[in-house]
Amino acid sequence: MAKIGAFELSMGFIITIVFAVVMLTLALTWLSGYFGQVNDMSDELFQQGQNKIKDIFSEGDDNFFIWPDTYTVTLADEARIAFAAGLKNDADDGENHKFVLNVYATEVPNGMTKSQVNGWLSFSSTSKTINIGSYDDSKKIVINIPKNAKKGNYFFEVAACWDAGGAEPKSSSCNADSDNLWGATSLEFLLTVE
Repeated sequence: MAKIGAFELSMGFIITIVFAVVMLTLALTWLSGYFGQVNDMSDELFQQGQNKIKDIFSEGDDNFFIWPDTYTVTLADEARIAFAAGLKNDADDGENHKFVLNVYATEVPNGMTKSQVNGWLSFSSTSKTINIGSYDDSKKIVINIPKNAKKGNYFFEVAACWDAGGAEPKSSSCNADSDNLWGATSLEFLLTVE
């Protein structure tokens, strides 16, 4: 009889393990589908931005542009948005130049700090050479908004700097007051969380 009980315990254990694996697989499939939708929406917004930047640079005299420059998100859970920044090298000296971006919070709702909000940002801080007459529309700026974000307006400054005078531009020191600021001014991005 001891052997029969041991066999039943083993069968029960095996059935429990199989059930747990099936549930885990279903949960992972659901989660990947959910996060895939969030990333798809964010990537679609970035792709629209790249297309808009191409249009702007081919039609006009702008040499620094972001799209969109405002975005509203209704926050029920975490959210992720990605917008595009483009740089066009139309330097008067006719040379190739290195460019870099910096993005930082300038105004946040009560209960939040700029430092906290800057932690939501993700973008490339390395410089990139852009040939004269060419542009780069691949600058992706991602904001990962946590579910505990306060409702209100979040203002971000997007600054682009270049290697004016031959100095390597640094993202950390690139801001609206930089001597090597590219374009007429830095640009503002407004995120509204509802």
